[in-house]
Amino acid sequence: LNHAVVKLTRAAQVLRFSFLTPSKCALLVFPISLNNMLLLSTIVVLLASGCVASVQPSDAKASEAAKLSATNRAKSRLLISWKPESPDRRLHEEDMQHLSEIGATPVRSLRNILTGLRGQKRELATALEDPNADIVRKVNEVVHLKQVDMDVVEMTDEESKETLLAALREDNDVEFVEEDSVVSLDPLVQNRAENETTPEPEEQHSLRNYTEAFWRTMVNDPLFGEQWYLDQPSDADVDAPEAWARWSAFLDGSDAPEILVGIVDTGVDFSHPDLRDAMWRNEAELFGEPGFDDDMNGVVDDVYGVDMSVYPFRGIAAGSIGDDNSHGTHCAGIAAATHNNSEGIAGIAPPNVVRIVALKFLDFFGFGTTADAIASFDYGLSNGVKIFSNSWGMFGSLPNALRHAVDRGRQRGALFIMAAGNDGRDIEFGLRIPASLSLEFPNAITVAATKRDGEIAEWSNFAETAVDIAAPGEKILSTVPGATYVEYSGTSMATPAVAGTAALLYSYGEVLAGRLGVSPVTPEEIKKALTHGAQMTPELKGKVKAGAALNVPGAMSALRGILTDRAYAENGFNPESHRCSELEASFHDGLGADCAFYGFDSAVRCDFASLFKNFKGESAATSCCACGTKPESRERETGETGGEISIPTEVLSESAEGRTSDPAPPVPSGRKLRGGRQAGSK
Repeated sequence: LNHAVVKLTRAAQVLRFSFLTPSKCALLVFPISLNNMLLLSTIVVLLASGCVASVQPSDAKASEAAKLSATNRAKSRLLISWKPESPDRRLHEEDMQHLSEIGATPVRSLRNILTGLRGQKRELATALEDPNADIVRKVNEVVHLKQVDMDVVEMTDEESKETLLAALREDNDVEFVEEDSVVSLDPLVQNRAENETTPEPEEQHSLRNYTEAFWRTMVNDPLFGEQWYLDQPSDADVDAPEAWARWSAFLDGSDAPEILVGIVDTGVDFSHPDLRDAMWRNEAELFGEPGFDDDMNGVVDDVYGVDMSVYPFRGIAAGSIGDDNSHGTHCAGIAAATHNNSEGIAGIAPPNVVRIVALKFLDFFGFGTTADAIASFDYGLSNGVKIFSNSWGMFGSLPNALRHAVDRGRQRGALFIMAAGNDGRDIEFGLRIPASLSLEFPNAITVAATKRDGEIAEWSNFAETAVDIAAPGEKILSTVPGATYVEYSGTSMATPAVAGTAALLYSYGEVLAGRLGVSPVTPEEIKKALTHGAQMTPELKGKVKAGAALNVPGAMSALRGILTDRAYAENGFNPESHRCSELEASFHDGLGADCAFYGFDSAVRCDFASLFKNFKGESAATSCCACGTKPESRERETGETGGEISIPTEVLSESAEGRTSDPAPPVPSGRKLRGGRQAGSK
């Protein structure tokens, strides 16, 4: 029964079965009732047959009922941010304590009462004897989100919530208070025939042969040839294999820092064979006592993440349902499916870079609330998540609570990546939650979707300044629950592609910053690298801020330039104190052993000023060779140490507009490079 999850509610009138093998299985839609055991038995048989990939409610009534349920949850909640406590306020607290000691009845503020109820049951409030007691007697729960410094207050009914809201708006202790709101997944794009850009069978065969022929030595994942968005002849892709080669050479056997990526979505199937090795594990809970909150964080058995769509929040662990929808699992695979495990696909981030944290806040139907999303952020920040992938949203005014949470994340070095949406609209002036946050915060990125031909998808939202970058989003093959793989389309798919790239950049940046002796890379620098290193295309001009699409090696080049600029500005190196071997380790990417790759002795001192100049825009190969000595097999154009050297054209990469040049990775003969020329040509 590992092929799907069935969830029956009184709201659901019909079910939709998504089949793994349509040629052998037919679409079945059943009317259901909770007492129809024959139907349940039929579902069990279908799941066991291997035909069914997922079972979901298919009618509009079920979806509307689910939205109503989420709306009712939101109607009883408030999100509160308190002002910092002042010395005068602390003195007032001491006076209140004195009144209590002498037998007087102090009037406690709403702040004191509500913060005192954090994690407590409402019965505690019924004994209070002050003017605010009538309000707080109807408090169900107060959940404190420590990392984002907010309280979520749930009342017994909407009327009591309105009463408390009015009181808090008049309270000088409150920075802001607002009502919770409903958010949801964007509907996945249906690949209509007139909008598809699927290659013809002959072209598809050529694509598969192309990727398998040139990169099979790098990955043995059997479906890699179907992942057009990673690498394809037309180059409307992210050039992931080039980045993997470069990353491997840069590390040269050393360990890479692991970066936690939070999939803020419908959950993640942690048992999927292509994801289980990429999952983050909470070791305190993994090796703790089942059914017990071993790490005392308020969530029981949160081994792989947390389910915020229910209350009390529930941990995701063996025996629980990781993803009852499939959307979150699909996103996780795009970012981080394991490489070289002879299973399925390859994620954009190398396996030694990323760990996925399941942050489920959307229910089976894809609905959730702002408070649950922020609670997911809070949990992720408390566990060290650096990147939050958000493939959800809706139109509306941005809640202050989301602004507050993203800003708190910025202070903790976190990056928030968000889908632009699938409405086919210009969102320049129409606020969208949470996509419009990128207009206000340097640690927020909004992503549009491109098709196989590199053009923006007609269903993707766009904006000249409100959307930062585009990434592949059409017919993206990835993981779904039940050890299977399907193609989905949407900006939801483009978003984790950027998240996976950001994870690689964070890890790369941490290593490079350490070699340069500068402070760690910041989310602002990651965002700048993603946009400055993107591939400029005329089709995207005016559609996204960068006018460009995601390019992984380009982003690595841009980040290196950003960090070397910062290193030079902060440290002002003494050229005489550096040898090429040290500079190679610090200022270059390690690809092909750098100076040694180009045939030069790396032990000779070099002209640092010339080297740094080259790093700021000229060929990296020239930069490296400017510091070398003449090998027996090469002739120097000048006889002076540090002079220019004649470099064979085949070892130089071509420049892409808007990004630093890089040495090309070792490329198999005949491999088509950017610009149309082939490897080995002049």
